Amino acid sequence: MNSKKFYTTMFVIALLAIVIQMSFTSTGTYETAGFKGEKPIVIFDIAHQTSFNNTHMQSALALLETKYDAEIIVNEDNFTLTNLRGADLLILSAPYYLARNPYSDLEKLALTEFIQDSGSVLFMANPFIFEDSMRNFTSHTNYLNSMMDGTYGELSFQPRNTLMLNDFSYRYDDQRFIYLNSSDFDTKHSIITGNSEIDEAIDELLTITTSISATGSSERIITVPETSYYLEYTDENTSSIPVGAVSDHTILNANEKYGGRAISICSGIMFSDIEIIGANMTWFEAYDNAQLWENLISWLFFKLPVNPQSNPVPDFWVFTLSILGGFLVLMVFGLILFTAGKETKRVEVSDALQKIREKDSRRKSEEKEIEEAFYAEDEVDEDVIEEEEELVEEVKEVDMKSISDEVKKKPPKSRSRSDRRRND
Repeated sequence: MNSKKFYTTMFVIALLAIVIQMSFTSTGTYETAGFKGEKPIVIFDIAHQTSFNNTHMQSALALLETKYDAEIIVNEDNFTLTNLRGADLLILSAPYYLARNPYSDLEKLALTEFIQDSGSVLFMANPFIFEDSMRNFTSHTNYLNSMMDGTYGELSFQPRNTLMLNDFSYRYDDQRFIYLNSSDFDTKHSIITGNSEIDEAIDELLTITTSISATGSSERIITVPETSYYLEYTDENTSSIPVGAVSDHTILNANEKYGGRAISICSGIMFSDIEIIGANMTWFEAYDNAQLWENLISWLFFKLPVNPQSNPVPDFWVFTLSILGGFLVLMVFGLILFTAGKETKRVEVSDALQKIREKDSRRKSEEKEIEEAFYAEDEVDEDVIEEEEELVEEVKEVDMKSISDEVKKKPPKSRSRSDRRRND
């Protein structure tokens, strides 16, 4: 292959590589497994008298916008097949503990259809804390359990009036503020380890929690220490009844079913902007609580079924800049190839001319040698001829002289008639 074909081939390969890279690269913050639209749509429900709403979770929802470029929709209506269609994630918080607004059968059907359409759901509940400073954030988990029934029935919360405590692993002088570390995590799950490209691992957490009953194929991601126990509040006199130690309580479970994914966490307050009593920070800012929020959202977003035909279209300006950048790169690359090719061609031409000159020089030298040899033969022939002629002349002279001398010496063989008569 000559240099022209080689550099042309390299240029075409580079161009194809850039085109393919632009075709398969999303301009979102992170590459996804295929959202239903150009960017993820998250529905945050406040229509069912939730124990805490979007104003209590501003930091968490803002993170979805900045990190994932998600569109947040605050839902104030009952669920229907219409208002859930097209969304990628539904965040469903448990109703307030005094709420009297259970989910209807039509809403359960809409949620089932949403999950079967590859939607993800985050179910959040809060424990029952019956005191003035925290009462407004306690939840009625029975209603949430009824909503989960038939869709993710393997994930359900404990009765609404349960609160976990721990006398050995707590913070801020409050046994309800349970401290968790890696011994309480499923350290092999990506919700804990994080996506290696965009997330970080979870090391420590702080929670106020109730418990989740997990059966079947659901995965137990976060548990509580074995020394934990729970209190049960009564409806009549708000007094707490210690029930005793527990060994298999779960805080966060994950499950896959009907083509979608779901996470149940029984401490939604962990991701809120509510201040921690006795600390100068919010629950979202405590330890790795914010990182846990990122990791579980990534798991819900990025584990959706991939549509092989989907190809995110870049934003106009990003696409334009990409085209210009690619054009400039190709120009520089092409200039380098052109210069290199031109220099290579010049060297090749120079080498060819040098070879032609050398061949011509050899030809002239051979012709000169032949010519000299030819003329040298002519000179030799003339000398030889002259020498031969001189030798012939000499031979003739010698022969004539010899003949003359012989004639003179030799007597005549016969006499003439006159001489014979005279003698007679």
